[in-house]
Amino acid sequence: MREHSPRLREFSDQRLGKALEGWGCTRWQSNGERGWTFPPLAEMRAAWCAHIGDHRWPDDATDWHETVVPF
Repeated sequence: MREHSPRLREFSDQRLGKALEGWGCTRWQSNGERGWTFPPLAEMRAAWCAHIGDHRWPDDATDWHETVVPF
């Protein structure tokens, strides 16, 4: 992700983890793999608007896709 989002280069793994936890994300680990689980999309969008301000989302998606992205 740091390759695609230059602002993330400033975040250590610990700082990024704390930021994700602050948004309600939870860590998971299974069979040597690890990652993050995010709250439902509608909940995350509402939290974003409450924290950052109103935003017009580009689509009418109601939930995250079922894709697992290894990082």
